[in-house]
Parts: sequence; structure tokens; C-alpha cells
Amino acid sequence: MKDIKKEDFALKSNFILSAKQKTTIHHIMNILVAQAPVYSQIELNLYYEKEGLFSGKLHIFSGKKSFYVTGEGETVNFLVRNLYKKIQRQLMRWKKSRSRDEITGVFQLTTLSAFDASEAMKKAS
Repeated sequence: MKDIKKEDFALKSNFILSAKQKTTIHHIMNILVAQAPVYSQIELNLYYEKEGLFSGKLHIFSGKKSFYVTGEGETVNFLVRNLYKKIQRQLMRWKKSRSRDEITGVFQLTTLSAFDASEAMKKAS
């Protein structure tokens, strides 16, 4: 698993996080960095709304696609895990559609190359 670099992940909050909260967030973001598109940047914004309510936004910026989720929770850990699960679903859908597109693209490229080779052989004869 690749370790989080400063340029991979940005955390902003309007309150002071405890050491335990920071550890949990770091662990979850480490997993997310490994799952996110290459060369993407992740931004997590956490807000203390009122007693017993936190809200947050998680955004992955990538050259090809961006992912964005929001959520609320009674605790920071619940909120961050919930945001992670939501964005992970988006990543999985993207990876599935990307794989289909790549397979289709490879098939089309292979078919085109075979056609070009066939035409070249006819001209050479």
C-alpha cells in the first residue's frame, strides 16, 4: 500500500481533531489513495455543526474524472467511514465502466489492426 504524501491528500476542519481521529482518518485515506486514480488528489473537509453533529465533504480530483460525496454523522469516525464508503462505490462503478471501455477499445483497435494488415497483404500481392 502506498503511503500518503502531502500532495496526495489535504485535510481541512473547523475544529481540532484528536490524535485518535487523525490516526483513523490517516488509515482510511491511505486505503483511499491506493484505490484512487493515479495522480489524483484527495481533499477531505470536516465541519463541526453542533453538539452531536458533524458534516463533511470528500473530493477526489483526477485528470480524467472527479468524485465527490457529502455526509453527516454523530461522530467524526462515523462520518469519515461513511464518506469513504460512498466514494468507494463511485470508484468501483468508474473502474467497472472504465474496464468495459478499455476492453471495447482494445477489441476495436485489434480489429482495425487486423483489417489494416489484411489490406496491406492484399496490396503487397
